[in-house]
Amino acid sequence: MKRKTLALMLFAMIAVLAFSGCGTVNNNQNNQSNNTSGSSSNNGAVHNENNVSPVEEEEPNLTQETVTLYYSDDELMKMYRVKQEVAVESEEQLPTAALEAWMDGPQIDGLNNLVPPDVVLEKVEIKDGIAYVSFSKEIKNANLGSTGELFLLDQIGLIMNQFGAEKTQILIEGQIEESLLGHMTINEPYASQDPENYEWKE
Repeated sequence: MKRKTLALMLFAMIAVLAFSGCGTVNNNQNNQSNNTSGSSSNNGAVHNENNVSPVEEEEPNLTQETVTLYYSDDELMKMYRVKQEVAVESEEQLPTAALEAWMDGPQIDGLNNLVPPDVVLEKVEIKDGIAYVSFSKEIKNANLGSTGELFLLDQIGLIMNQFGAEKTQILIEGQIEESLLGHMTINEPYASQDPENYEWKE
């Protein structure tokens, strides 16, 4: 009888232990399942962030404006004024755009570009009626005599005059120098000529 009782007790203990073990296994499996599900969800979130479409940059809204440029003839005998279209985003860009168009040279036959190649227009600023125009040092490579140098300075001053600058100060790499090419002094602002003194060229 005692042996039966011991056997029944031993069987009951084994059954309890086996049942507890199954519960632990099930809990571990559930936890692993939840972790896997959470990991997949997180990976999905990262994937969506990486696939966000880039924002396209808007193209500048350019308008065509008419400016007056000045050039000499091929023999450096006379200067003429011409009208030319430039593309700008705002009126504030017009002085710079006009000088850059002038530096590119005339679009009309018989006129001459006095600006040597590789010259960079560094800065244009108009303040209190004076235009401050800075060029790179390559502008000093212009192979011009006294008349050509005078024409070059007058053309810059006349172009700036249409934007309200009565005088122009030429700068070389941001600095004031005594002379541009050795014939004319540029150490102080010089007054613009009268635009009405020059014929239109078409």
